[in-house]
Amino acid sequence: MGFVEGMILCFIGGWLNSYLYSYHFRKKHKAFLFWFGVLFVGGLIVFDYLIYINIIDAKWFEIIPWISIPTSISASDIGKYWMFTPGAMFGLEIWFDLQITSFNGMGWDLLAFILFVSYIWWFAIGQNLGRFMFGRLTYEKGAWYLLRSTKMVKRATKKLEKKQQRQKTS
Repeated sequence: MGFVEGMILCFIGGWLNSYLYSYHFRKKHKAFLFWFGVLFVGGLIVFDYLIYINIIDAKWFEIIPWISIPTSISASDIGKYWMFTPGAMFGLEIWFDLQITSFNGMGWDLLAFILFVSYIWWFAIGQNLGRFMFGRLTYEKGAWYLLRSTKMVKRATKKLEKKQQRQKTS
């Protein structure tokens, strides 16, 4: 996968994480939220990094009919070409033809590092969207997360309990 596809998958993984947590793992498996995120994003970063440094050869993806890597790209730059070309996995590299034949230099590696770190950010965005859609706590139902903070709800319930205790003692 390229950087764009990796970011999309991280976004979907964050959303899926919130969905599974809110409907299936809320009560007993709270550590799932953390471990799913670490394993999903970490695994995706490792897989994409191995493609970037040519340990996993991107030429192997050419068995899919719509994928073709130009012959003008040197063998040492195939992984970098694959990662930096958006839509290469879906056969859309023709639309985004970068006209770059060499990916040598520290600037490309620095840009790649920044894009790899952004996977975490995209996962967090997807997770927050999932929290918005599905709710974060047991008493939240969907968009409640956006409309009222959890601190306000806790304060309101404490005030209500104090008021009820005062009425009982009076």
